[in-house]
Order: sequence, then C-alpha cells, then structure tokens
Amino acid sequence: MRLAFLLVSLLLLPAGHAATYLPESDDTVLLRVAPSEASAVQRLRQMRAALADAPEDAEAATAFAQAAITYARRTQDPRWYGYAEGALQHWQGAEAVPAELRVLRATLAQHDHRFAAALQDLDHVLREQPQHLQARLTRAVIHSVQGRYAQAITDCQVVRRYRVLMGTACLATPRSLSGEAEPALRSLQTHLMLSEGDAEARLWAHSVRADIGWRLGKAETEEWFREALASPGASHDMALHLQFADFLLSQGREAEAAEIARPWEGSNDGLILSLRARLHGGAEDARIEQDRRRLEARLEAERARGGARHFGTEAAAALHVWREPERALWLAQRNWATQKTPADARLLLRAAVASRQAEATAPVRQWMRENGVQDQRLEALLAQLGQTATRRADGA
Repeated sequence: MRLAFLLVSLLLLPAGHAATYLPESDDTVLLRVAPSEASAVQRLRQMRAALADAPEDAEAATAFAQAAITYARRTQDPRWYGYAEGALQHWQGAEAVPAELRVLRATLAQHDHRFAAALQDLDHVLREQPQHLQARLTRAVIHSVQGRYAQAITDCQVVRRYRVLMGTACLATPRSLSGEAEPALRSLQTHLMLSEGDAEARLWAHSVRADIGWRLGKAETEEWFREALASPGASHDMALHLQFADFLLSQGREAEAAEIARPWEGSNDGLILSLRARLHGGAEDARIEQDRRRLEARLEAERARGGARHFGTEAAAALHVWREPERALWLAQRNWATQKTPADARLLLRAAVASRQAEATAPVRQWMRENGVQDQRLEALLAQLGQTATRRADGA
C-alpha cells in the first residue's frame, strides 16, 4: 500500500469537528521547514491563497488538496492534511460533489480512520463511475486494512483490467493474507519482469513484494527491499525506509538500521521515534525522554486540532518510547478493533509479549486461522509467548 495517492496511515483533521488551534504564545514553534522544502511551501501557500479567493473552484480545490496531501506525506507535517480538508469545506453537506473531490474526501477520511464515511463517498462515486480506478484502489485498501479480503480482491481485479501492474500490486496484499501468499508473490515477480514504465506502480509492487517476502522468510527479502528503495520516488517514502530498518533490526544489524533511519531523525513521527527507541534501548535515556516529550506534544496537538485518536501510534509509543507494556497492550487491542494488518498484529503480539499476557493474542490467532495468514514473524512472537507461559507454569 505504498502509492502516494493512497496515503496510508495519515493523521488528518476531520471536517467540522474542531476550532482552529492557536498556540499559547508567538514564540511557539509549530514547524521547522528545511531549506530544500521552502520552494514547495511557497508554491502551496500561493495555491491556498488563490483558493481562498475562489473556494468554489473545484479544479483549484482538487489540485491544492492533492498537492497538500503529497507534501504532508513527504514531510510528516500534519497541518497540510488539515489544509487539504479545509479546501473541500465548500462542498461539505452538498449533494452535487465532483467525483474527484469525493475521492479526495474519502482518502482523507480513510486516514483519519473514519472508514464508514470514506466508504460512503467511494460507493457513491463507483455507482456512477464503476471504472473510476482511484476510487477502486482506495476502497480496496480500506477493505484490506479492515480484513475484508474478498471485497478488496474484487476491486483490485477491476483495476487490473486497465492497469495490469497496478492491479497486480493491489491484489497481492489481500491475496497474500487470505491463504495465497506464494501465488501472490509469484504473480508480482512475473509482472515486475514483464512490465515497464508506470514508476508509481512499480514502486508499490516492489514494496509489497518485499513485505510478503519478509512475512514468508524468503532469502531474497533484503534484495527485494533494496530494489524497492532504488525505485524512482522511493527516496521520499519514509514508511518503506523504516520498514527496511525494522527488517535490518530484526536481523540484529542495528548500525545499518540506524543508518537507514537517519534521514528522518528530525521527525517526531511515532514510527521513527519507536524505531529509534528500539535501536538505542536504555543506552540513551536522555534522548528517549526527549522523544517522549516530542511525541506527547504531537499527540496533544492532534487532539487540540480535533484529530482522531490513532491507537496504533500511541501503542507503539507506549511500548517502545514510554515503556509501558500494559498500556501498550490496551491501545493495541483498540487499534486491532479497526485495523487488521500484519503490522497491527505484530504490535499487539509484541505488547502481549512485553506484558506477558498470552490470552490477549486470541483475536490475532483467530484472524490468522480464519484467513490462512502466513507470517513467520507472528509465529515467532506466538512461540515466544508460549515459552513464557510454559516457564511461568513450571515456576508455579
């Protein structure tokens, strides 16, 4: 799920639910913009200013919202998600909403975990335009994230009729999580060899191939990650880099993992802070305490702006940054109620291991059993919990 316009796991501002956030003083630092980003910010500000003079201009609203989302994803600056949603305010409650704006609105709702609202907009678009590929892709991602693999596969198959590699990449995740991991991987391999061009689809396909390979314990996994990272557009994909760093960390290669994560050291995103805490352990308590304060400030800012609570981010922080395993488990369980991906499963199992609560793994076990999920990482965590339970029983 790497496509830029799918925008997985964004922190957004829901429309109409919060007052404007005002800092307590003029000295409050809201954002530090790197010199390399100054021109992009200037362009976005110009687009936003022009839209303010003509808020009913659907074409301008679409262009600005898409650009703001892309920038926010690259820089991890959540304000621009809010600006993107603000650009769509003119159509809030309107019956006649252009299809492209509905899809953007659904994308924003998706990443604020308002899945029902997202699906309502996407269903509306697809009733009128069954071949709208962006709507199909976005709906497929939502179905897949929530564990509805048959529905996701149906949407991906429509995409595949028109864009083969894109559709194949779309299909790979739900297929691989519903008992067809090896066939999905082979299909990705074949179409990556046969397809040329379509850089965005190739990046997605390379990323999904690496993810499936890691789950299956394939010897080629590192090679596949490096091919994904060498793809056009990958340099701005923080999630892909951090996933590779996580892979290296799982191999005990801490120095290499730290090097991969270094470009995002300045980010206060929960992913990088949690990874860094795992990298450094207790060796840099002062730095981890600083990370803790930074992440708490970000979460508080999101709450002040009216953003939805992101249980997964908080669970990872509680486990690795705040070092509160029982709190982490509580948060991970609530995250699992709405999102069911291998990453969410690993988070819940890690929290269960840390808090020594094997019974908390039942929902993940059921999900794996019912869908035929193959994931050596999850199996290793479950085995670790089993060993812990055995030792405790023996001690008793």
